Amino acid sequence: PKLSVVMSVFNGERFLREAMDSVLAQSFPEFEFIVINDGSTDGSGSLLESYQRRDSRVRVYHQENKGLITSLNRGCELAQAKYIARMDADDVAMNDRFARQYDFMEEHPEIAAVGGAVDCIDAAGKLLCRIRFPLKDREIREAFRDDCAFCHPTVLMRKQVFIAVGGYRKVVVDAEDYDLWLRISDSHQLANLKAVVLSYRLHPQQV
Repeated sequence: PKLSVVMSVFNGERFLREAMDSVLAQSFPEFEFIVINDGSTDGSGSLLESYQRRDSRVRVYHQENKGLITSLNRGCELAQAKYIARMDADDVAMNDRFARQYDFMEEHPEIAAVGGAVDCIDAAGKLLCRIRFPLKDREIREAFRDDCAFCHPTVLMRKQVFIAVGGYRKVVVDAEDYDLWLRISDSHQLANLKAVVLSYRLHPQQV
């Protein structure tokens, strides 16, 4: 595959179908979709199995609950492509997300990871606001002093860089992505696309 999509699911049945459909409907079809079912006790497991039966790109791995960081590291280690695209079980990817990000990375070999703008939506899918992030490497580095300049589920990154810096770490609670981007930025360049690539869902049950 040209890219690997990695998603962890824990009791995400409520929004899971919409997230899965948005990935499988991408205009860029040449990917594998690795989903780690992290000990879900709702209907997430059976729903994922139904997708795996229908689409050969979907690869589901069931495990006891081990937490998000362990699950993401497992998914990224299983990835066969040179690019890893993150996706969360409650968000919705824009139809051209992978095409835009893949083309950008192919044209910019100096970039290790690319994100993009997001539309924030509520549990019902209603648009709340639009968030744009700094686009250039220098702007992103400056923004990192105060906040995380990436939206985690928008990021597409080079697997070799992810492995080289040690993947996700448990040193900071609920900020494993911020920590990863800081370590990547020590020796590589980062970027964000101006385009909206994801509908980012805000709801009481999110991490």
